[in-house]
Amino acid sequence: MVALRGDYSPEICTLFLAIVLHRRAVVGLPQGEDIGQHLGAAHAEALFDFTNPGRWSYMSLSPAPPPSVLRGLRDRGAAGLVVFTSGTTGQDKAPLFDFDALVNP
Repeated sequence: MVALRGDYSPEICTLFLAIVLHRRAVVGLPQGEDIGQHLGAAHAEALFDFTNPGRWSYMSLSPAPPPSVLRGLRDRGAAGLVVFTSGTTGQDKAPLFDFDALVNP
């Protein structure tokens, strides 16, 4: 799982497509919030941060073991997409989608 943080830009869009083409899962993170909880919920292994204009940074992460749904996606060699949604309990939800199924119905 690769996390991307920053405003929409050609660099983020290009990296997003590269991640998907390499059959990995990707998650976009909100700016201006504490992202620790989001990284944990998504089981992110890497973070690319584009919040500084004209610069980016990379951080390797050590997440907890991935849930079975993420392992299943990897085993199938499918790309994935996590989209955070607001939760009724106050906790954001992190559903994982099969990217191929989203773009090739």
